[in-house]
Amino acid sequence: MMTLKGFNDSRLPKDFPLNLNDPQTNLTEFTRLMGSANPEEETIGYYGGHLFASLPGKKLIPLLGLEGIGVSRMETQPDGNVHVFHREIGYYSDIRTGEYIDWWHNPLIDDKVEVYHIKNMQVNNKMAAMNEFEMDNTVIKVPFPSMWDFMGATGVNNFELHMELPSLLTKEKWPREYAGPMTKVSEMFLRQFDTADLLNPKLDSIPNMGSWSRIATWFPWMLMGEMPGEIVFRTHSLKLRNGIDDIPAQLRAKIEKEDPEHFQAPPSSSWGKQNESSFTNYLRDRKPVPVKK
Repeated sequence: MMTLKGFNDSRLPKDFPLNLNDPQTNLTEFTRLMGSANPEEETIGYYGGHLFASLPGKKLIPLLGLEGIGVSRMETQPDGNVHVFHREIGYYSDIRTGEYIDWWHNPLIDDKVEVYHIKNMQVNNKMAAMNEFEMDNTVIKVPFPSMWDFMGATGVNNFELHMELPSLLTKEKWPREYAGPMTKVSEMFLRQFDTADLLNPKLDSIPNMGSWSRIATWFPWMLMGEMPGEIVFRTHSLKLRNGIDDIPAQLRAKIEKEDPEHFQAPPSSSWGKQNESSFTNYLRDRKPVPVKK
């Protein structure tokens, strides 16, 4: 088990009616922001942007496009904790044309690699004063609260996770996919919203837009080996007010054709089962790529 430090520096306006520095109040409002306080309502979040390579001593190198959705449903428990049922999908694309791709010429190794898209059927977690979730067979604990800030009629929420987990791959079995003994992942979520919506108790779900940024170890499918560096994600994000109807046409059509189950959050019966990630799924679905001679 691993415990990560959280942030407790929310800047609240004078006489603000919500004490967001109280962990339980923070959790209650964050639930409305991330998803919905209504346990029967599923919310869809869209993200789209680009991936870059960060190599020592060099400027960022554009690599790929990426867009997808996440579907969430929140169930508040009698003890005040919140069970988050989440499913996510994302397709990589040619950074110049925006077309989804299944094969990609990796310029960093000058080789053609088979793309492995994001298709995580279950990424559930428990939110509480101590946020707890499982990733790559490691239980992560992150203290609430998230950080809030306000500027006039606009509010901003930041939530961050910084993790270092033992790699699921071994160098002996996966020589081209293995990036080192530890998998490092930083996830940074920013959500911007109208302060009036936060203060409206009639809204179960608070509309918002923002960004998802990620800095992480190379994905196995990129065949980077132990080359120094990391991937940088930069995406914009939006909670879709009209659900499926607001998904961009190209993305919606691909999900409808290939992965329609990703329009729904996981069922309550999935609670307690192992989560999926791009790393666990890759090990399940792929075999080691032979070393080039």
